[in-house]
Amino acid sequence: MRHANPLRGLGQHHRTTRPPREVGEITSTALQGGKFRQRKMAAMSASSFIFDGGRPCLDFVNTLRKRKDPFTESVDALQEHGMHEWLAAARRHTSWATGLPHWNGRPATAGLPPNHGPQELREAMYELFTDELAALHPTTGGPRDDASKEERMLSNIAIVNTYADVTVRYTLTASAAGRLEIDNTLTETELLGIIANDAIGLLGGRDLIRVKECAHDRCGVLFEDRSNGLKRQWCSMRKCGNISKAERFSKR
Repeated sequence: MRHANPLRGLGQHHRTTRPPREVGEITSTALQGGKFRQRKMAAMSASSFIFDGGRPCLDFVNTLRKRKDPFTESVDALQEHGMHEWLAAARRHTSWATGLPHWNGRPATAGLPPNHGPQELREAMYELFTDELAALHPTTGGPRDDASKEERMLSNIAIVNTYADVTVRYTLTASAAGRLEIDNTLTETELLGIIANDAIGLLGGRDLIRVKECAHDRCGVLFEDRSNGLKRQWCSMRKCGNISKAERFSKR
């Protein structure tokens, strides 16, 4: 750790030279700095993910932040921190993730075609949800290319179905003591399968009507409205709800 020089700024002739640090001191300082960076990265990771969706598939879609904000670039928290950090944060902030098996750590490769990955599934689900929302709540607008839309929809359906084919598998193993045990660790591919199957159940079920997009025009977060009368408007009242209220107040 570098210490601030108390004589800095008083002139060149007051400058002192610090003696070289011993190897042990350097190692200790480096370790302390490493721990600090790890804690800082963990805090940044936790703050980068949001869990206002209420469902695995919607929380996963929302890992791309600020989708509709024209003033700032979108933030891909999934790309920055990865699936493991997202699942760890989900276990702390949601009920749906607490019962999932432990993380295995193997990347999303088994059972998937080449060049497939988490972002592909996320964007396919997002387009399917937003297209369905547009169909449920049509607005006036210009002509749409229905052929292109149908082609894109079929492509997104195929992507979601591909991931949904991979499910959590339980295997029987023998412990060091010779006892039979169940290995139910969760791979990245299996986690994506859980997310895809949740999306299928929501997109094709009666609860689709509960899926909404945050009413703030620069947000883009999707959530499941579980309120009586489907009156929820915001992804979070603490965030977009208060921002919208402040904006309305400033226009008075």
